[in-house]
Amino acid sequence: ACAAFIFWNCSPAKIYLGESGGLLLGGLICVMTELSGLQFAFLLLGVVYIIDGICALLQRAVFGINKKLLLKGDTLHSHLKNKGWGDYRIMACSAGISILGVCGSVAFFVYSGMLIY
Repeated sequence: ACAAFIFWNCSPAKIYLGESGGLLLGGLICVMTELSGLQFAFLLLGVVYIIDGICALLQRAVFGINKKLLLKGDTLHSHLKNKGWGDYRIMACSAGISILGVCGSVAFFVYSGMLIY
């Protein structure tokens, strides 16, 4: 189902995930994280989302204190879009960062001895 969503959601998007689907996927990832006991590895897998969340948190904190915007959008994705980046460029950058996170997670699995052969 996730692979079909990725296929049909390529630009221009034909379907949208919505809040219920996002909550379901987030809940499933949380359950998988807790059942596997590999919280650090899952942090590396979701590094793009963590960066995006930190940018949104910083934006709100700076605006609350100084009444000035730190970024041109609420999240890093919207900031880059408002700076003129195209969808494919943003997706390629996010995919590259995700691939680095996956490599770090695989290295964590291998060196921690939790990899099942």
